[in-house]
Amino acid sequence: YGKASSYYDAAAALGGFLQEHDLRGRALSSLCIAHKDQGRLSKATEYIDEAIKLGLAHDVEEIGDWFQTQGLLAFWKGEFSSSLIGLKEALSRSKTRGRRRAIVNSHLALGRTYLALEDPKAARKHLEQGLEMALQLKFPREEALAYEFLGDLARAEGKGDEAGALYEKCMQIGLRIAPRGDVVVEVGRRLAEWHTERGEHNEARHRLEHALEIAESTGDRREEGILHRVRGRLIVASGGRQAAAEQSFKKSLAILEDVGARFEVALTHAARARVRAEAPRRTREERRRALDDFQTAAGILRELGLSRRQGLLLVEGARSLAGVLSPYEGLSLLREAEELLRPLRAEGVLGDIASLRAGFEEQTARVALEREGPFFLGEGDASSLEPAVRLLARRLGAKRAFLHLPHAPEGPRVVGCDAVEAEETLARLHFPGERTLLVSAGDLSGEGSACFGPFLAFRYGEAEASILYLERRIGAEPFREKEAGEFAASVERLLRKIPFAAREPSRGAYPTIIAGSRAMQDVVDRIVSVRNSSATVLIEGETGTGKGLLARLLHELGDRARTGRFIHLHCAELPETLLESELFGHVRGSFTGAVADKEGLFEIARGGTLFLDEVGDLTPAVQTRLLRVIEEGRMKRVGEAADREIDVRIIAATHRNLEKEIVRGRFRPDLFYRLQVVRIAVPPLRDRAGDIPLLADHFLTRYAREEGKEFVGIDSSALRLLARYPWPGNVRELQNEVRRILAVLPSGERIGERHLSPAIASGNALRMIAAESPLQSEIADFEEFRIREVLAESEGNAAAAARTLGLSPQLLRYKIRKYGISIAGQPE
Repeated sequence: YGKASSYYDAAAALGGFLQEHDLRGRALSSLCIAHKDQGRLSKATEYIDEAIKLGLAHDVEEIGDWFQTQGLLAFWKGEFSSSLIGLKEALSRSKTRGRRRAIVNSHLALGRTYLALEDPKAARKHLEQGLEMALQLKFPREEALAYEFLGDLARAEGKGDEAGALYEKCMQIGLRIAPRGDVVVEVGRRLAEWHTERGEHNEARHRLEHALEIAESTGDRREEGILHRVRGRLIVASGGRQAAAEQSFKKSLAILEDVGARFEVALTHAARARVRAEAPRRTREERRRALDDFQTAAGILRELGLSRRQGLLLVEGARSLAGVLSPYEGLSLLREAEELLRPLRAEGVLGDIASLRAGFEEQTARVALEREGPFFLGEGDASSLEPAVRLLARRLGAKRAFLHLPHAPEGPRVVGCDAVEAEETLARLHFPGERTLLVSAGDLSGEGSACFGPFLAFRYGEAEASILYLERRIGAEPFREKEAGEFAASVERLLRKIPFAAREPSRGAYPTIIAGSRAMQDVVDRIVSVRNSSATVLIEGETGTGKGLLARLLHELGDRARTGRFIHLHCAELPETLLESELFGHVRGSFTGAVADKEGLFEIARGGTLFLDEVGDLTPAVQTRLLRVIEEGRMKRVGEAADREIDVRIIAATHRNLEKEIVRGRFRPDLFYRLQVVRIAVPPLRDRAGDIPLLADHFLTRYAREEGKEFVGIDSSALRLLARYPWPGNVRELQNEVRRILAVLPSGERIGERHLSPAIASGNALRMIAAESPLQSEIADFEEFRIREVLAESEGNAAAAARTLGLSPQLLRYKIRKYGISIAGQPE
């Protein structure tokens, strides 16, 4: 190819010099084909565009062929609408000039493109016209291609046997005219897929390997990439190893991305998603990786303008991962799919969406009514409470139910019925004193609007309270005491989850937690499970992941929220002497400036929770005192002789790896074991990308309200960039980015790519993360451990240790300083 390209380059240059425009155009077209055969579709497009420009300027005979090549290149890249434009132009010009072979090829290419655009009627019309002309004119290659594409159409229509017969016809012609040509490769791949679908795995394997060998030897990179995708599917279908299938998909993606065949990249992601979703022996997290593939494929289809395919793929993802996705992830996929498919009037699919949505909403409602903990969708989403209201009504046999929310961000809201109807009902409710629950047998007087059935009403909050109301039919059996009690408990759980259910957050109201992803829901579930335990809890996670918010949630969920306070101390902010005084208190005269007795935070937090943020930064002396407090439940104020008993739950948090800090001698192992009785790891934001749109929407709604601006929404392209950015600063960095955007964003304007920070728009933080290589970190930890070990064995003799380690004394001294290692008898 390299040698051929150099000749074509020379011919193009010579044609230009001699003003031989047809010669130069043919050379450019040949360069295009050479680059296409090597998988360089973008470069090939540049050459054919230049040839077409030349042909239009000088009315070159072959311009119809060049438009056809342009259309085919667009097809191979997945740009089907652009492909149609080029191919229609090619057909028109070929007819004008009477170029019969070009006419046949244009019909066949148009038929294939219409099939990709899911227009089978137009596809059949062009393919049958192409086949008829190919038979009349005795064009065997074109006849073979017609059978190949008609086979694709038959498969799309569910006519498997007809498709197989057409493929075999194509293969026979292909083997006769060019046994190692592209027709044999393409139809061999289709026959491999066809046999795989029929469970004929040995025949499929034979067809596949033959086609792959030709594609590899002839340099047909696009077909090679597609064939590796087919191999991955065949491996799984025939019971092969999942790892081998994953390797085939990985190879397929690498080749197709290099070639620039975006549509085929999307199909490979979709194929891998199906395999991952159906894998029987995979863990939940491994199956969840299928969601990433579904979303990546859908994103590419969106970029290519294939809305229907994108919508169908999102529905497929929601269906196949129903047991793995959180209900909020499932509803998000279905919402996006419905927006795409409703304008296309895909009624059958919309019915499937409605059915799937009902299942996810049922899960949402159960979470809202039965689980302790925050409502995962966050502020501003009052409509998402409707499934919970419906479920409660169904459980208690109510004919009517609604939730009145006077403090929703968008103004007073009624969920479940018409606002006027709700106001009429609310007007007759009177809660005496501090009573929160009303139980009535109803009014059977028959006096017009005064008639109503047995009802329950629950009030939450003080002035302008939120109210949930249920009513049975007139004459129905009144609510029993047990039903009323269950109703009150469920409604209180629900309303405590909603940040805007009361004008002022009440004592024990939950902080807003955005946890649409399964990873964060698992964290919250873990917190809920230990809420009433007295065990110490260690929350680990990178800076900015919300460890403090989760610590507060743990306190508010538990019984200690009613008996004591939540006290937050950031351990890294205070020097050692002041930190001891803050934690343990002091007596008058214990040090300069101690003019009076002072309670420490352990005493102030009595009956409640003490949160020690960044506990990994505590000095050794404070670590020792803290260990004693945890072990004995007693402490002394600074300067005091007598012990004091304490009753406090300790929650600690750190962004450091404390096990590595123990190896480095910076953290007491016995304190670590005491702190991590319950250990909770908070995932970084880059590992819960599904939460990014929810978090962004939450912060935007909140800050827009604070600044009095109208928030319209975020463009999908901007959301995609936000989701792809690795967020080294986690939720805090996202929060600050949102605040910055709103500060400069005109009210009522939609957020687009241009409003994002340059680092987010370009993804520069990826390089920041790459610099902190996990391998380098592990090597450094082992090196430090080994130096400490050898120094201990040599009893602090650095020269002996250097000889054992094979280092020069100077290098060892440098590494001792680097890792902060102290040697017995020597200053640190």
